[in-house]
Amino acid sequence: MISITDVLTLSSKLSYNFWELSNALAHEPEVSSKEYNSSLLHTQTLEKFGFRIEKPFAATQTAFRGTFGKRGPTLSFLIEYDALEGIGHGCGHNLSGALTSLSAVLLSRFAPLLPPIKITALGTPSEEIGDFKAHLAEKGHLRGTDLALMAHVTSGKSNVSYRSLAMSTRDFCFTTDGKALPWGQLMGPNPLAAFADFVKALEKLQTQGPHGALVSGIVLNGEKDPFEATSQITGRFVFCSAKKTLIDKFLEDVYKEASRIAQNRGLQTNHKIVGHDLWEFLPNRPAEEALIPIFKSMHFEVEEDNEWSFEGASDAGNISQICPMVHPFISISKKPIQRHTKEFAKATKKPEAHKALVVGAAALAMLAIEFASNEAFRIKIKNYFLDNKKRL
Repeated sequence: MISITDVLTLSSKLSYNFWELSNALAHEPEVSSKEYNSSLLHTQTLEKFGFRIEKPFAATQTAFRGTFGKRGPTLSFLIEYDALEGIGHGCGHNLSGALTSLSAVLLSRFAPLLPPIKITALGTPSEEIGDFKAHLAEKGHLRGTDLALMAHVTSGKSNVSYRSLAMSTRDFCFTTDGKALPWGQLMGPNPLAAFADFVKALEKLQTQGPHGALVSGIVLNGEKDPFEATSQITGRFVFCSAKKTLIDKFLEDVYKEASRIAQNRGLQTNHKIVGHDLWEFLPNRPAEEALIPIFKSMHFEVEEDNEWSFEGASDAGNISQICPMVHPFISISKKPIQRHTKEFAKATKKPEAHKALVVGAAALAMLAIEFASNEAFRIKIKNYFLDNKKRL
């Protein structure tokens, strides 16, 4: 039987390889879609511990897949490593990615003592401004995964109950379709005025019914000279809600309003999807609840239930919709520090962060070991996932 002490001891022993990895990424942060060295360092480290590496992966130069084992229940570890422009690793992906990678290696080291399992370590770039995990889900790269795991670092209290919003991004365009405009009047077929009507319509829709989404937007294009008659206005809008089905319903009404406004003003309108729609995170309570006693046994404080606290929107939600997933937040500082700041980036290099690396990776690996060795636990997690899917 593999004990928590066994896993924690090995995590401490191996952690310096991943602490070095985290600090190397912190020293030379790379932003979304440009994580060439970051992904290379991850693959080199995983390869050192016996993982077979496929890179590039999923038609993406900065993504990778590391594999250990060939059959049995499949556990997929999702590894982030992109930084923020001008800030560095203000979200802590240097450390959370290293932590998740270490947990995959820990599981592989105990694999000879377990029933047959397959481990995949997936390098997932472009989390900050992209949706690569949504791409993985859409293209079937997690098909056959029985449990997906990842960790993210935070400050204050740790939390096993991660929740995120759904998000959809759309571009809306109002255009004269090449027709000349009379200068100096806002009435009639004026795209600028139509755009103003559209914003007012969005404002009104938010107050109607139970599905009003959070909306934010910007103007993408228009004339640069106010003395030029504007023939086309395009805006980009982000729609967020607790459930993607609520956004979809909201957008049905938004499309109708855009068509009505264009028709009333004698204009053409169109809309397009930008990137991938992000789904809300679908929690797996049995997996989350199993993590709590693991953390407590390591004398690591965690919040036991934070079900209604949303952490923005994330492409991790798309993964959680196709297989069971767990996504704990691991604290690296008792003092609350705002993420996406240089202060948080500095905190990822302090001794308390090294401790979080050791404990967080050990906890995630211990959960994976329980999953691999306990068929009843696997069935419980799977059934909970399937029941939740039915309710969508």
